[in-house]
Amino acid sequence: MFWTVNPMRLKNSIRTASSYIYFKIVQMKIVKQLEKNQNQVRILKYEDGSYIMEYSNDFFITKQIVEYENRESLIKSLTPRFGIENLEDLE
Repeated sequence: MFWTVNPMRLKNSIRTASSYIYFKIVQMKIVKQLEKNQNQVRILKYEDGSYIMEYSNDFFITKQIVEYENRESLIKSLTPRFGIENLEDLE
């Protein structure tokens, strides 16, 4: 479990006051790591129930990030590639 600033939500979280910027810090944790054909997928869950999928083919030196609003949309996206049996234990 670690803390991060969610850059996709900054528009809701940034407030300026006297030239200071305050960021909303949210808690997230890695809930699943998958691998297929030298591609790694890391699934993270935010405390508000949304998910982030990070995927990479170079051990996360570079990565692509996709955000999902809920568990159902994440599973719908990943099922064709990984199968439902690998995704059943997502929180």
